[in-house]
Amino acid sequence: GPEVWSQWAKLQGLEPSSPLGDNAIGTLQHAAEMGDPQAQFALGTCYEKGDQVPRDVAQAAQWYAKAADQGNMDGQYNLGSC
Repeated sequence: GPEVWSQWAKLQGLEPSSPLGDNAIGTLQHAAEMGDPQAQFALGTCYEKGDQVPRDVAQAAQWYAKAADQGNMDGQYNLGSC
């Protein structure tokens, strides 16, 4: 969601106040697919909450697992709750 985007954008040196939309999700999706564990976690959160994408807990779990596999603690924690 907006807070997830803001946190991830700050880590990437992007403008955190950018409005969420197709471009933001596309940017997040691309970074996640390229292996960025923070983006994987953020995308998982979007899928879990249905924020800017259709709600899909299975898809959220997949992204959390990818983040967790790279040592992302938030991904590990959220994976346990899916």
